[in-house]
Amino acid sequence: MVDVNKFTNEESRIYEDAITTLKGYVDSGMGYEEAVNKLTVSDAQLKQIISDDFLKILIVEMHYEGAMAVKDVASKLGVTVELIVATKNEMLEEVQSTAIKAFHNEARWGNA
Repeated sequence: MVDVNKFTNEESRIYEDAITTLKGYVDSGMGYEEAVNKLTVSDAQLKQIISDDFLKILIVEMHYEGAMAVKDVASKLGVTVELIVATKNEMLEEVQSTAIKAFHNEARWGNA
């Protein structure tokens, strides 16, 4: 998992601009793949990070916040249900990993 906090200032600007651009594309009715394909980011690795994060953002907004069924999210975005489910599972694993790291960083181990 890439730490977005370790982006350079330029990468952070590109990331934020790209997410805003992608939101505009999807809000105008474009599917996820079409929106990502239209995005112009010269750094292929950064573009992959942006597109992966953007799908996660859409899942949060549409499924978790908007209570849209997974199959409806997939249909609206023009992707497979399997992609949405796999991405949801990845998100849950990331949350679990972050929680475990936070617990271990905050835990005071000693001879109490």
